[in-house]
Amino acid sequence: MNGSIGICTSVYPIADAFLEDYVDGLSQAVAGHKETTLILAVENGYNPSRLISALPASVIAIVQESVSGSTPAGLRGVMLAAAVRSKCDYLVFADFDDRLRPGAIERHLQALQGADISYGDLAIIDAESRDLGRTFFDGACVPEKIHTVTPVLHRNFLGFSNTAVRRVSITGAVPKIPDEISAADWWVYTHLLQAGLTGRRADGVVSDYRVYANSLLGANAAGSRHDLIERCRLALIHYRHLSPLAAPYRDDVENLAAALESTPDWAAKMIVTLQNSPGVWFDDVKRAVDIMLRTTDRTLESAP
Repeated sequence: MNGSIGICTSVYPIADAFLEDYVDGLSQAVAGHKETTLILAVENGYNPSRLISALPASVIAIVQESVSGSTPAGLRGVMLAAAVRSKCDYLVFADFDDRLRPGAIERHLQALQGADISYGDLAIIDAESRDLGRTFFDGACVPEKIHTVTPVLHRNFLGFSNTAVRRVSITGAVPKIPDEISAADWWVYTHLLQAGLTGRRADGVVSDYRVYANSLLGANAAGSRHDLIERCRLALIHYRHLSPLAAPYRDDVENLAAALESTPDWAAKMIVTLQNSPGVWFDDVKRAVDIMLRTTDRTLESAP
C-alpha cells in the first residue's frame, strides 16, 4: 500500500528514560519508508529538542504542545487532533515508553487493506527492555475482525501502542476525551467502533509493551484487592461517561467494587483465581463480575 505514514505519540518527562530505546525502535520500523512524520504531543513546558535531534534524517517531526495544566486525557486529545490535521494517510500509534517492532508498519498496512483500524499483538518487556517471554494476546481470545463495539464493551485490546488507523476514517469521528478518563485508548476506540468503523487484527507482534512502575494497567491481572478496586474505579469512569448502553456494566462494576471493599476474604480468593486466566486490559474486572454474579454468599468458603 502506498501512502504517507504518521507515527503518533504523547511525550511526557517521566518517560524520558526510554527516549533512546523509543528512537531506536522507531528508526528500525520506518526504514524503507520515505514519507514518515512523527506527530508529537508534549506536555506544556517540555523541551523535545533532544528527541528531535535523535530522529533519523528521513523523519519529520510535528510538535503540538498541550495547554498548561492539561490532564493525560487532554494530552491524548492534543495528539489525536494533530494527527487528524496532518496530511498523513495512515496513523500508527506508538506510546513513548514502548517500542515499535521492525515490520510493524507493514503489518498494520496489510490489516488496513480491509479495515479502518489495525490492531496487533504486543511482546511484554520490563523496564530494562528485557523480553518477558510472552505476548499480550496469548490465550486472550482476541478476535480477528471487529465489526461492532461489542468486543470492547467489557475489555480492551486496542491501545496507543498496538493500533493504526486510516486518517480519513477517523476524521470527524474522534470524540473529545473527558479529563477524568484514564484509559483514553479504550474510550476513543469504543466511540470509533460505535460510529461504524471496523477493525482487523494485524499479523504478529507490532510493538514491545513495557511493564514498569508507572504503567497504568500493566499486562497481568490485578495482583491485589487494592489493584482490582483501582481497576474497577477506572472502568467506572469509562462507563459513566458512555451512553446508556453501558448502564448495566456500570452497575455490575459498582457492585463488584463494593463487594471487594466489604468482604476482604472473598476478595483475596478472587485475586488468586484471576491470576490463572490470561486476558487483556480490564478482562480481570469482567471475570470478577462474572464470579460475583455466580456467588450468592460472599464468604471465604463460597469464594471462587
